[in-house]
Amino acid sequence: MLCQALASYSRQCRGEGIIIKDWRKKFGCPMSCHSHYEICTSPCQPSCPFPDQKSPCPGACVEACVCDKGYVLSAGASGVVNCEKLTCASGEVCGVRDGVRGCHVKQGRCSISQVGLLTSFDGMSGVIGAQGAFQVASLCDETNTMWFLAVVCSKGASPTVDTLYVFFKETAVTVNSQHVTWLRRA
Repeated sequence: MLCQALASYSRQCRGEGIIIKDWRKKFGCPMSCHSHYEICTSPCQPSCPFPDQKSPCPGACVEACVCDKGYVLSAGASGVVNCEKLTCASGEVCGVRDGVRGCHVKQGRCSISQVGLLTSFDGMSGVIGAQGAFQVASLCDETNTMWFLAVVCSKGASPTVDTLYVFFKETAVTVNSQHVTWLRRA
């Protein structure tokens, strides 16, 4: 994660004409190369379609792997990511999940205190003001292997959370002040 952050910072600096030298070596972030690493090289390297690429290339220098003498890049692939300005939708964040950079659903936390204070995934809070069973969280797609449903039951003159039930595809969990019970369907 540190290496990715430093690479991004270095790339931004290069875009502004500032070269940060030897940062990969200092922080132990080697670039995996089948040739050799250059901190600042032309974005247009010799390739199979253009093996004699010698003329100056427009654009700022890039951090990249450069082929050793006698070798060229395959099909002109430079290994450089072209950046675009994008914004994520409401409820999404930009980041890397499972190795994929993009807009991902913002993660949140839902909590319920024993005195009936509910804090939802979006950070809103309120008191459960009535007795009964309340569905507080679920995964809508019942065919998903990660499906679950969470229900709280409140009772008493001033409603407090008495029991939490969490249902999964093959298991149900009951939590109350006396015990936790796991039930597995056969």
